[in-house]
Amino acid sequence: SPPSSAIIYMEVRSVFFELENPITEIIGVDHIEWKAQKCKVLPRDYSALAFRIKGSGHICYNETNISVSTNNILYLPQNIGYSAEYSDTELIVIHFKTQNADQVTEVFSFENTEKIYKLFLEALTIWENKKTGYKIMTISILYKILATVYKETHNHSLPQAFINAVSLINSNYKDNSLSIKQILN
Repeated sequence: SPPSSAIIYMEVRSVFFELENPITEIIGVDHIEWKAQKCKVLPRDYSALAFRIKGSGHICYNETNISVSTNNILYLPQNIGYSAEYSDTELIVIHFKTQNADQVTEVFSFENTEKIYKLFLEALTIWENKKTGYKIMTISILYKILATVYKETHNHSLPQAFINAVSLINSNYKDNSLSIKQILN
């Protein structure tokens, strides 16, 4: 498991994390490894939330430069192309679509990464096993991850609407008929 010493260094500021941009579809969950490289990534029609198990990277987009390292979580919104330079890398990434395009890429680091790492592993296991209801269970884990990120980056309590949505997902994750519309109401 990854080491657990780091400090939060960026506050959540995207509309995605402010619940103004709901998740509409899970595309996949992957465990990915690659050797050191430079690359260009064209805009994709899905977002990515990645937990970096090993390695570091420098990402440039729209005249913005960000750095990521081991135990960081990186949020890359859909429709953003970028160039990157990576060291040897290993990560778990959740790809998904949101209702609206978001323009804020964010990096998060936590004092204790073990809990968040286990949530990413749980999402990966659920996705790989593909048992009945796996997509809604994966969305449930993704919202748990987001709740943890939000909690760790804000000193005030979570909005009641978010708490209600996560509770509904957790209570009904096996229900294949559960819809985004139901969650948002």
